[in-house]
Amino acid sequence: PELTVVIPTGVPIDLSLRVGQGESRIDLGGLTLTDLGLDVAMGNHTVDFKEPVVPGLRRARVNASMGNVSIDHLGNARAESIDASGSMGNLKVDLGGDWRKDTETDLSFRHSMGELTVNVPTQVRLQADVSSSQGHADNRSADPRETQDPAAPRLRLRVSTSMGDSHISRY
Repeated sequence: PELTVVIPTGVPIDLSLRVGQGESRIDLGGLTLTDLGLDVAMGNHTVDFKEPVVPGLRRARVNASMGNVSIDHLGNARAESIDASGSMGNLKVDLGGDWRKDTETDLSFRHSMGELTVNVPTQVRLQADVSSSQGHADNRSADPRETQDPAAPRLRLRVSTSMGDSHISRY
């Protein structure tokens, strides 16, 4: 079965979305979201913010388990904080999008039993703290391609993995 849900733009909403068993394609771009709770499980799920969220999220929480989950253009969520966790599968996150100038965002990704990939554009300043259950800690220094603009958005990224791998790449 197929289900399509359309949420009108311009209506402020705190959205709690739970999707399990199957495949989903979710586009939250352009919505007037203030808070987001997203739980996806047991399948292949794609979440996208194709357009900037208006006015921007206070908080986004994502929980992904037992499947392959891809989150694209997360910068368009314009969230003040993002807390994501994943287990028993692969989680791929692209932080591209229209980040606001002079903002700081706290991002936390915890993942176990699978692979976590976080792609970060060089147009944002990144402070990354990466650790694993094997005792590996890595405080990533700035990429030489990273913007030098002091007004560029700053992302404070914490990544913690156990029983799997994590990758942070800049583009």
